[in-house]
Amino acid sequence: MRFLFALFFVLALPHRICGAPTPPVVDFEMPASGMVVVPAKGGVEFDAMFNGQGPFRLIFDSGASMNVVSPAVAKQLGLRPEGPVIQATGAGSSSVPTQAANVAQVRIGDLVLHDQTFVVLPLPWGDRPGPVGAVGYELMKRLVVTVDYERDRLIFNAPLSFAYSGIGVKVPIEPTLPGVEVRASLNGASGIFGIDTGAEDSLTVEQRFVSRQNLVKQLSPRYHGYSGSGVGGAEPESYYGRVETVRIGEAEVNHAIVFLCDGQAISPDNAGNIGTRILRQFNVTFDLPRGVLYFERNSNWGKPEVFNRAGIVVDSIQQDQKVMTVLPGSPGEIAGVAIGDTIQKIDGRAPNDNPLQQDDPAFLQPVGTVVHLTVQRGDKIREIEVTLRDLL
Repeated sequence: MRFLFALFFVLALPHRICGAPTPPVVDFEMPASGMVVVPAKGGVEFDAMFNGQGPFRLIFDSGASMNVVSPAVAKQLGLRPEGPVIQATGAGSSSVPTQAANVAQVRIGDLVLHDQTFVVLPLPWGDRPGPVGAVGYELMKRLVVTVDYERDRLIFNAPLSFAYSGIGVKVPIEPTLPGVEVRASLNGASGIFGIDTGAEDSLTVEQRFVSRQNLVKQLSPRYHGYSGSGVGGAEPESYYGRVETVRIGEAEVNHAIVFLCDGQAISPDNAGNIGTRILRQFNVTFDLPRGVLYFERNSNWGKPEVFNRAGIVVDSIQQDQKVMTVLPGSPGEIAGVAIGDTIQKIDGRAPNDNPLQQDDPAFLQPVGTVVHLTVQRGDKIREIEVTLRDLL
């Protein structure tokens, strides 16, 4: 339901991401056109070659303050982490010690980057299938990056030759550290929110902003429970609800699912985090060298966002399909699913283990669909039928 890849905040980060223009770093090669287009699953998952080896699946995570690669891939490449130990944090309350390593060449389609620094960091899903690393700020400070959610592709442009010519809304980036943050509002309540292509959810709101704006009383969320986990461990539990209007500059989304955190989930400074389920309604251009973003509506805009229709919230990555929350009165509770159960099969197949998609697609099917679950409780296996319906 919430994101699992999470943000990567590196506490010892020496640079700022600013709303003011920044000089581009030129340590890359690309065609004379100044543009490279690569296929990207969901707009953000793409393949890259490291030092001539691969391909390796990476994610473009605009919340990542540094490039990240898993220990297994670092070992495969013969990378040597060295230098000072850096405390990396993300969603959750803990930090993870890590060191940096140099990758001599990173190739993304016809784009070649030289001498790139990657922190070697265990990913929340370990060595299970999924992306083996992430790129974010380090790529954005060099290139203008467009996430084309509509066509499942990433577009990289050389900043010196780039001139935006679309019909999107221009939004200034706030001068904050260390993520891409903008001023946005929920039902008119304004704050600074992170823009995070690595987040699977729509909207996460930090506890301070929730309290200050009295959002629990205002939105009257019906449900409360597990929110997911990330680099820093488990996140605080959240209220699940919907917000009528989310505005990012002049870009607007209606009836978005919102998670109102009981504690600090991501950032000690901002109001919250805007993730993929909102962002994918636009094609988003990150022009950090000029300190602006562009939000251009696409064919996904205005399509209703579906909330988990089974009411069964699992940890599919770190706790192997363990049921963490069963919403009261939901189809899952009525069918007999309980917290602590483990889902073995869904409609005869293994449950979804995509780390970037917490809700199994089966739970998002149309109202009235009957989903067949094989559930383990202790040493007993049960077969359960769950009839889906709308909960939010």
